[in-house]
Amino acid sequence: MTIGLALSGGGALGAAHVGLLEELVRLGITPDQICGTSAGAIVGLLFADGGLPAIEEFLTRLRKDRLIERSIPRSPEVFLTKVGTAIQACISAHAFFELPISFSCVATDIVSGESVVLDDGDVVDSVLASCAFPGVFNARHGADRLLIDGGVTRNLPADVLRARGATFVIGSSLYSIAEMTEQDQEPGFNRIQTAMRALSILQLALSRLQIDHCDFCCVPPIGMYQWLDFRHIDEIMKIGRREARARSSELAEELSAVGITAK
Repeated sequence: MTIGLALSGGGALGAAHVGLLEELVRLGITPDQICGTSAGAIVGLLFADGGLPAIEEFLTRLRKDRLIERSIPRSPEVFLTKVGTAIQACISAHAFFELPISFSCVATDIVSGESVVLDDGDVVDSVLASCAFPGVFNARHGADRLLIDGGVTRNLPADVLRARGATFVIGSSLYSIAEMTEQDQEPGFNRIQTAMRALSILQLALSRLQIDHCDFCCVPPIGMYQWLDFRHIDEIMKIGRREARARSSELAEELSAVGITAK
């Protein structure tokens, strides 16, 4: 039995992944493969290298460097570079093959429109390519391609794990659409906001299709937050923990049904 863990994108919402990872550790379950997109790629890489302590150190560095005090970074490219520096400081691996747990991440080839699974070369560069949200961060060169955020094509990469031999896939899907108030629907709702919401709708639809590839999927109720709400990371993490704990017994039962005994 091979366990795969799929972690979706979602920007600041990625903090909600922590709750599920904590429950996996508590249950004594170590995934054989992890595949993440965007924020899920960051969390997945940290966990694959150093487990929960690496994630805790990363969040500490974000707070120390004041990277999560505001919603929209003043200089997006500087922000992403600093995130990459923080990731590298929290892991020991530089290449994928050095990781204790098999890890891959997903980006999108902006030229061909194809989903690209990255599992070779520099891990941090690959993860940052997976995080290159269109309209915010520049496209990045990697794997002889021009890459943007993997969420455009595979926000929850569950099928990637299936294709790679995972027989039991655990998912953590964070994408949702915030409710629109009457004020949001006034004429002031501009073209950029419309485009961003349309992209969110597309990513949510893709994520729902990918949930069908999961044997178990945790979907924390974080629809009141948006991907750029970095200042609300602590609240987002609390919701993720609460949802993961509430469904922990269900996960243990699902694993038991296929012959995997949790603690």
